[in-house]
Amino acid sequence: AVTGTPTPASTSDPNGYAVLVQAEDYSAYQDSTTGNSGNCYRTDDVDIESCSEGGFNVGYIVSGEWLEYTVSIPKTDAYNMYFRVASPALVSTAFNITVDGSTVASGLTVPNTNSWQCWSDTQASGVNITAGSRKIRVIATGGFNFNYIYICSATNPPSPTPAPGTGPTPAKPAGYTGIVNTYGQLRVAGTKLCDKNGTQIQLRGVSSHGPQYFPFY
Repeated sequence: AVTGTPTPASTSDPNGYAVLVQAEDYSAYQDSTTGNSGNCYRTDDVDIESCSEGGFNVGYIVSGEWLEYTVSIPKTDAYNMYFRVASPALVSTAFNITVDGSTVASGLTVPNTNSWQCWSDTQASGVNITAGSRKIRVIATGGFNFNYIYICSATNPPSPTPAPGTGPTPAKPAGYTGIVNTYGQLRVAGTKLCDKNGTQIQLRGVSSHGPQYFPFY
């Protein structure tokens, strides 16, 4: 296991009944590859990328990897836990959840959302959690993308209950300006690809085919 840098993980509901935990704000992790393949937010081995719903998500997750969160639970209660996930896999993948080392949910499925950036909620209902600082671990048994956990009281939910998937946009880390603000509109100058300031840049990313060989793409 590789330990990441502890960071604040949760944003509490003002009424004390709900907690929103961003996937990228883990306090510890185990990752099977070296480096951040998404090149966003943090510089350790967890793969973080820009999210279609705003902010960031953890991507490139494979079986055996896990993320752990230090979460302040407002009161001892039964909680519904909504996990915002995405996967275009033809076969549903899954993950397990532990709280302070004890398994509270297993075999939670990640449905086929048809895209790595089309999101859906997987729910663990009525999970008993004691008030205080808790270690919540998400353990992958398959491949998927992960956006956040929304934890709310099952016995006294917020009123009105926020719909999973409509939580607040996470705050950008200090000093983060974003790719668009940094580089602006790209343009071609002669034989060079340049940013808004005329500085030559290089685009890098994932490609499924070379267009020079497959002109119909």
